[in-house]
Order: sequence, then structure tokens, then C-alpha cells
Amino acid sequence: MTDPLEHPLQQLQDNELAATTDAPDPEFARRLRTRVDAIEARIDRETSANPTRRATSRWHLAELNLGLFKAPLDSPEMSEFVNALDRINALADNAPGFVWRMTDDDGGPSSYVEVPGATDPNMASNLSVWESFDALRDYMYRTDHVSYLRRRADWFDHPPEPMTVAWWVPAGTIPTLDDALRRLQNLRDHGPSDEGWPLTKPRPEPSEPPEGTTVPEDASEQPVLIPYLTVGDARAAIDFYSEVFGAEQQGELFEMDDGRVGHAELSIRQQTVFLADDFPEMNLVHPDGHGGPTSMALVLNVDDCDAVFEHALAAGATTERAPADQHGFRIGWFVDPWGHRWSISGPETGTEN
Repeated sequence: MTDPLEHPLQQLQDNELAATTDAPDPEFARRLRTRVDAIEARIDRETSANPTRRATSRWHLAELNLGLFKAPLDSPEMSEFVNALDRINALADNAPGFVWRMTDDDGGPSSYVEVPGATDPNMASNLSVWESFDALRDYMYRTDHVSYLRRRADWFDHPPEPMTVAWWVPAGTIPTLDDALRRLQNLRDHGPSDEGWPLTKPRPEPSEPPEGTTVPEDASEQPVLIPYLTVGDARAAIDFYSEVFGAEQQGELFEMDDGRVGHAELSIRQQTVFLADDFPEMNLVHPDGHGGPTSMALVLNVDDCDAVFEHALAAGATTERAPADQHGFRIGWFVDPWGHRWSISGPETGTEN
């Protein structure tokens, strides 16, 4: 949910609004407003949300919300609502746990997207994906979005049938509007089910992993520290790390509407590495992209330091320190094509692997 469309969540809404009767904190609202111009509406929250959670949570929450406008969007009585769309959408894009939202062909609000099969031209749709039910609820009721939700009767009629449906999708899945409308119709015809349920009656995240995925036998074995690299070309970086380190891609790339990779996961010798393309609008740029020095390095233990080092140079890396025996190890340093420093450590020359 991003546009402040009407929600048939009476019981949930009453409880939440009762706890948020005070006006939004002015300083909090001011800080949000100063960031709106720097937020690109389609930036995937995966690039900055908690990476450990993304590594272990294999399900996301999808939600469709329909709204029936009282008048066309270009009419004077809708002007206040229309003028708020970009700001409220920016709040969603910057909300913890936000993953994706539907936009029109020009990247604008989904209020302008035609609803398939709708008989009323004032019907609008709002389709979004969140890391959890709590993330969606916090955005709805604990940001300035709630001030527009309170005034929904100013801009929306209230049809008697359900207008909202939620369901669980495998993490990384982008739902289609046609499928979402099908699920809403199933809810209307048959009531809540795993196909879709109202937000007033949330269903728990499925206990089984999505088809085609596996879950570690012991969740405690999940890594507690995961490097998250910003690279200038994620697809080329995946090829480089696969070629040099034998990295294996885990899952599907999370692609943005503009073609950039918002999130990718690799496994290198059973260790996890995350990476994404540059997002300068979020101050995320690969080291070579900002032109400054790089003080951080990634240390990788290998079986043959010299072989990996030469392989890296052949693939486009540059030498920082050639391999040498020191402190009981064979150690070399190189910089990959995106400016990340790697320290390759292996057995000393002449020692057994």
C-alpha cells in the first residue's frame, strides 16, 4: 500500500488510530520532507533493509487495495489528495520493510493505472510488497500516511464488498495486477484462504519454504556478518566473482524497473556475500565511483594464493601487493574492477595444503 486509498479495516483501523491520536511529530515530519526530493520512487528497499532478515525470510507480504474515487483525479475536489501522492509514496519508499510498489508506465502513482475489468473509471488500484505484515501496518499507521487515512471519506466512496486482499509471496516475487484482482475476487466469493485474506485477519507466514528453495537444517548456522558490496555493474561483478572465486549465485536477481540490480546474493566457499548496483540517490556508490580511498578489505582464505591472484588479474583486477610469504601464510592483495580490496590468504610456498 502506498497511495492513501480507502481500506475496509474497521476493527484494525480503530485500534491503531486510537493509539495515534496525536498529530505527527513536527520534527520527524520535517526530516522526512527534506529527504523527499532525494528519494527515487522505484528504489528497492532491499538495498538498505536488514540483510540478515532477507537471508532468512523466504516470504514477503503482497497487498492489493482498491479505492473508488468520488471524482476524477483532475477535478478540484481531488486536488489535495493528488498533491499529496508523491510525498506519501516517498514515505512508503523510505519505510522500513518496503520492497516494491506498482507504478504507472511513467513511474507515477498507481492511482493512474487502469484497473482491468473495472466498470467505473474512478476505480484505482494500489499493489505493493512488504517484508512483513508489521512493516505494512507500521507504514499505514505510524507515518504521516495515517493523517490521510483518517480523511479517506473526503476522497473515496465505500463500496460494500471487500476492497483489500493480502497474501504471502516468495521473497523476490513481483505480483501482477491481474493475479491480485483474481485473489480479491476469490476472497469476495469464498472468504479468507491462503489465496488471499483481509488485513483485519492476517495469516501467519507459511512454514514451508517456497517451491525450489531449501532451508538450512539449523538456522543458527546462518552467517552473522554478511558483506554487502555496492558495485558499478552487478551482473559483471557476479561474473567476475564466479570466475575468480567460484562464487555461486543464490536465488534470483532482484531487478529494479530501470534495470539496475537492487539485490543479489552469492555464496563463496559457503560464505554469503550480498551485492547491488550503484544507487547514488541513496549515497550508495562503488569505491571507484566516488573517487576516494578505500580503507576496507575483504579477506578470503584460498587453497592456492598465487593461482587465485593471477586469475583475478586476468579477469580485470589490479595488483596492490603481489603474493608473498608472511606470518606463516602466503598473502596477496588486489583491487577488483569496482574498487573493492581483497586480501587472498593461502598456505606458504612449499607447505602442504
